[in-house]
Amino acid sequence: MLKSTLARLADERDQDLIKNFEELTQIKKENEREKKELVKELKKSELGRLDQEEIIKKLKEDMGNLYEQFLEEKASRRLLITDLNSRTQEEQRKEDKVETKDPVHLEIARDQARKDLAVAREELATIRAEYNDVVPRKLWETAENNLKDAKTELATFNKENTELKNNFAVLKSTYEKVEKERNEVVAERNHLKRTGTPRPDWESIYEKTFDEKFGDPEISSDKRAKYLLDELIKSKDNTEKEYFTVPTEQTDLPAFLKSEERTEVKNLKLTIDDCNQIKEEIWKERLSHKDETDEIDVFVKNFLSNKYNFYALDFGYSLRAAAEKFADLQHIVEFYQIVSGQKPEQGFKRTVEQTSELLSGTGYSTD
Repeated sequence: MLKSTLARLADERDQDLIKNFEELTQIKKENEREKKELVKELKKSELGRLDQEEIIKKLKEDMGNLYEQFLEEKASRRLLITDLNSRTQEEQRKEDKVETKDPVHLEIARDQARKDLAVAREELATIRAEYNDVVPRKLWETAENNLKDAKTELATFNKENTELKNNFAVLKSTYEKVEKERNEVVAERNHLKRTGTPRPDWESIYEKTFDEKFGDPEISSDKRAKYLLDELIKSKDNTEKEYFTVPTEQTDLPAFLKSEERTEVKNLKLTIDDCNQIKEEIWKERLSHKDETDEIDVFVKNFLSNKYNFYALDFGYSLRAAAEKFADLQHIVEFYQIVSGQKPEQGFKRTVEQTSELLSGTGYSTD
């Protein structure tokens, strides 16, 4: 038991010794490190001290130089002040030495100046009196040049005026001659109007009848007059009916000729102008209703009924009679054939629409 205790105590002591040795070793290392750091700091402080000594030495030298410069500037300033004072005193002495003018001399000079001024004024008045109306040479030369230019322009204007007068005389003579000739022609024309044979207006007749014989310039007036006379005689020979009888069998008749109420209608004896007007009104109304689905004869019946009411049937039969009467006028015959269903409507309708478009494109009215 004692041995074990001694052994344990010995071990503990050894461990304490080892521990103390380690601590001492660590403390020694720290002391050495601190020593090194202190040595470094000491070296740095010595270097800093040496640097400060150098700076102080440099500052002392600079201060000495500045003091020397100050002394030199101070001496220079004193020299400048002394020089300035000496110059000021010298100028003052010079001013004191200036002699003052004699009042008698000044009075004499004043009187002489007054005399000279009076003489100058007298000479100026004399010059003004003698040369007041004299023109300066520069103005004289300018006026002379302007006069020459004006004379040149006047000569040019006179020459042009003479030429214009001559031209006017020629024009006047020509005008009088032309006027005389015109008066002679007018007198001759008036004489021919009174004595000559009048000529029919064939163009107007052609526009009314659409007969090619009246519109053909190759046909002579004699032949046209003979043809017109024959047509008049023919028209007198044809006796028109005053009334038309409505047939009982109306199957083949167009709609605008059918009627169950009336048996007789009056012949309105439509002229060419009447036929043309009715044709234009019907086509205008037909073209304005492009969506119309009724047949053309039904449409004509409705149109005549709306426009002429009770006399619609009279206009229908009179239109048929006019187509027979003016059988030589193709446009009237063709119109009746279309409205009565003898010819198709589409071809003529398309032609009218194209013509209307062309006329509207050129700015003309189709009304």
